[in-house]
Amino acid sequence: MERLSNYLELHKGIRSAALASCLLVASVAFYFAIGFSFFLIGNRPNPLLDRLLPVSSIAIVAIFDLGSAWLLQRSRQQRFWSAFVLSLAVTIGGAFLVGVILFSIAALTPIK
Repeated sequence: MERLSNYLELHKGIRSAALASCLLVASVAFYFAIGFSFFLIGNRPNPLLDRLLPVSSIAIVAIFDLGSAWLLQRSRQQRFWSAFVLSLAVTIGGAFLVGVILFSIAALTPIK
């Protein structure tokens, strides 16, 4: 793990790309976790899938937020949990932006 950390210290562009992609995946997964938990419950014939989809999406969010917090913590020399809270806040804001973007695409698409 130390070799990866040293490599990312030397290549700041790769670290920034990894951080951006971690936050993007976490934001989209959080958006879908909210959608799965609020809009699909009770509408599917399989109740196990109703419980499994939101939990798996939240697990993906947690994994990618932990990764982005590790990247932030290494680059900014701050505590891990404060970096985790920061990445979680960015993920929640990103999920809101994903919802706005998808809603605007759906609203601007002409109905055939």
